[in-house]
Amino acid sequence: MQAAPAGDPDSGSREEVPAPEASVAPLGDPGSGGAHTEREGSAVSTGEPLRLARQRTKMTKKILLDICKQQKLYWTPYLNDTLYLHYKGFDRLENLEEYTGLKCLWLQCNGLRKIENLEAQTELRSLYLQLNLIEKIENLEPLQKLDSLNISNNYIRTIENLSCLKVLQTLQIAHNKLQTVEDIQHLQECPSISVLDLSHNNLSDPSIVAILETMPNLVSQK
Repeated sequence: MQAAPAGDPDSGSREEVPAPEASVAPLGDPGSGGAHTEREGSAVSTGEPLRLARQRTKMTKKILLDICKQQKLYWTPYLNDTLYLHYKGFDRLENLEEYTGLKCLWLQCNGLRKIENLEAQTELRSLYLQLNLIEKIENLEPLQKLDSLNISNNYIRTIENLSCLKVLQTLQIAHNKLQTVEDIQHLQECPSISVLDLSHNNLSDPSIVAILETMPNLVSQK
């Protein structure tokens, strides 16, 4: 059966649309394995998001619809289960209320400073926020089905507000500002995490190992 064209609200099927190509392989991209060298990650995290933030692109409903059209996604927002919003220069998360069917949201390499306005994304499984300007983990309570969060290459100083995510399995938080045992102590309240990336933070205290040993399902840690 021929797949219905993008934008047809009467069809439940469509052709699979691959993620748009970008100049830098996004962290957490299933095709890249999430790999980034320290030099590459640092260079992009300090330069590209700041440049994009200065563009101050507003995430309007019209721009979101235009992106759906360009990427051959559905024009009816709630029919989309994936949305590619990376490398757009957005400085604020907003106007996603109609995208209630999203399971995967790509937001890496923008100028986002805050996690917010995701109350309607209750079906979300994967959230990619790497390479932004985020300083705090917050406002994730509505995402009760989230199992993968990539917030690498930001400005996070403390791991917090994740215990509400009962099925979170993968947390990538490399290239941030974590330093002390206290900064990661909240991980003890996140027993579902099995894959954890803390690399390229300034975590040198040997007692950090004791925190990781309390995580019952942890099988992969960097």
